[in-house]
Amino acid sequence: MSVVVEPVTYLEVKAPAKINYFLKITGKRPDGYHNLVSLMQKITLYDELELRVNKENVISLHCPGSTLPEDDANIVYQAAQLFLQSVNSSIDDCQYGVAITLRKSIPIAAGLGGGSSDAAATLTGLNTMFGDPLSQEQLMAMGVTLGADVPFFIARDSACWAEGIGEQLEAVPTFTDIHLVLVNPGFAVSTKAVYQSFSLTVNEETFNLENSRIGLWKQAWGESVARQVFPAISLYNDLEQVTVSMHSEIQDIKDAMITQGAEAAMMSGSGPTVFSVFNNAVAAQQCKNFFAKHYNLVYKAHPIS
Repeated sequence: MSVVVEPVTYLEVKAPAKINYFLKITGKRPDGYHNLVSLMQKITLYDELELRVNKENVISLHCPGSTLPEDDANIVYQAAQLFLQSVNSSIDDCQYGVAITLRKSIPIAAGLGGGSSDAAATLTGLNTMFGDPLSQEQLMAMGVTLGADVPFFIARDSACWAEGIGEQLEAVPTFTDIHLVLVNPGFAVSTKAVYQSFSLTVNEETFNLENSRIGLWKQAWGESVARQVFPAISLYNDLEQVTVSMHSEIQDIKDAMITQGAEAAMMSGSGPTVFSVFNNAVAAQQCKNFFAKHYNLVYKAHPIS
């Protein structure tokens, strides 16, 4: 850790959502986590956080308009604890705390990484306020102890291939001129429950075949990005079948998106949010308007590039 400076006392930060263009489970680890290969993309749907550093060694969290816990059961609180423990251990004359206000726009337990992004924004925001005492690598190592997706949101890249449990990241070019419509059906889905329900029944030979296909898929994706032609048929999510079996409404939303003119539609992460891809802004707005008549949580967004 570098020398800690007198911190900035107030900072506002944004925490973006993500979607998964590709998610393939490749194995289950002894620690209960699943290994995966995923292509994750940050998008222009944000939570907002206000950070106020104090010298009282007290962490407080306020989540107005949300049912989220405001104590150490919240990943944002946990992120602040981790960072401040690291900073305060190197200071003799003062012990810092922080008051955090979290304003949610990203749906909770929705497959969009909102909690992980909020934790990452807390870590990077506090690091900025204290003069960047931790490197990005140190922040990412801290973040992965909170959640597998946290390092992706700490990374400065807008799109990454993620492997391992999601912490091994490779930045990739992304699409810049597509329009996204997201529909959340209004119920939460437990990521843990979805992964536990996923039946991994392939043998080593099949794994090797799947890994070969993943390599081809990565190559095809890169070629499509270079041409900026979205590869609609290449969207894939192993977890979709699990969540759809629990909530058939997700398939209905996908079908309706295609009927509305989407190039492609798929569930993000463990769900239940479904995203659709449009090449035309007018068609995307019309789709958003259609779903807004039936659902409260409907969004139009873009990939962050």
